[in-house]
Amino acid sequence: MTAPSEAVPEPGDRPRVKTQYSVVVHGPDLVELREGVWNATSVTLTDDAGGGRLLAVIDALDGTSTVAEIAARTGVRVADVQDVCARLLSARAAELAPSSALDHYVATLMAGDELAPVTARTALVLGDGEIAAQTHEHLAASAEAASVERFADDALWRRLCQDNLAGREGDALHGERLLDEFATFRDTLLVAALDVVNPILLRNLNRIAIGLNVPWVHAASDGPFLVVGPTVVPGRSPCYECFERRVALNMRESDSYVRYKRALAQGQVRLGRPVLPAPVRSLVASLVSLEAVNHLVAGSTFTIGKALTVYLPTMEFCYHDVLRLPSCRVCVPRREAVQRQLHFDVRTYLNQVAR
Repeated sequence: MTAPSEAVPEPGDRPRVKTQYSVVVHGPDLVELREGVWNATSVTLTDDAGGGRLLAVIDALDGTSTVAEIAARTGVRVADVQDVCARLLSARAAELAPSSALDHYVATLMAGDELAPVTARTALVLGDGEIAAQTHEHLAASAEAASVERFADDALWRRLCQDNLAGREGDALHGERLLDEFATFRDTLLVAALDVVNPILLRNLNRIAIGLNVPWVHAASDGPFLVVGPTVVPGRSPCYECFERRVALNMRESDSYVRYKRALAQGQVRLGRPVLPAPVRSLVASLVSLEAVNHLVAGSTFTIGKALTVYLPTMEFCYHDVLRLPSCRVCVPRREAVQRQLHFDVRTYLNQVAR
């Protein structure tokens, strides 16, 4: 049994196969883990040593036993159980703790414990439209163990929506004053639920959230699209500006978007409200609420490093990977963003040695 060296669990960890995977047994030494029905993906494990115990190890990965206990029960070395778990963890087919609110809720009920948030944060809903109102209602009804609040400072909200708060890059004093101004965001999960996309607002939120080291997620309608995410976790995931720039790079014609952002910054745009049917508004609010509840309860979401879009004309749901831009000035450490490639002149070195 071999696996990558990364993501190796400790002997005291309690790994488990994710609940959405079905175990397909092709033999005691050949086991397939399959996810999905119409477009199924699978991970296949093979024990080349032919010990006949691979299936027993997979069956024992239910989250109730430690790696050491599984090894003792199945008669397999601890290192071999760790290899199996590492392979499944690298393929995202296993987990060391529940990764969604539903799984966390089920696990808590089975253990007989009280439901409590893992991240112990307050959800702060931002937005002045119907989607924000419904999101607040959903979170208040779903995240029972966490505090849910609605952002109600009109002056700061206008600042976020209209002012380019990130315009003075490199001014450390301005940055500290800005973070003090939005100190109410500390120790929260920011949920921006918008009726229409506002790039100035989202860029301001991105800078402030990363400066305060707080996670945040946004959802909005954008023409025929509904956009949810990405969820930005400072120091762990790409930020909103990485997402925005990659979207612009994929546009066939990005000049109009650049002009729109410039007009927003100059106060020449009066944002309207999209005419969305009530079920569509509820859909956006439900999707972003689910992401927020997952993060509050399980410390994870489906949109960390991803964005979910819904194309309304065909009701097509699609997750898009969001990769960090190496040159991002917001979420990439400066020493990495500006590092230069080293060039070696072998002839110079040889000439110096010859002397």
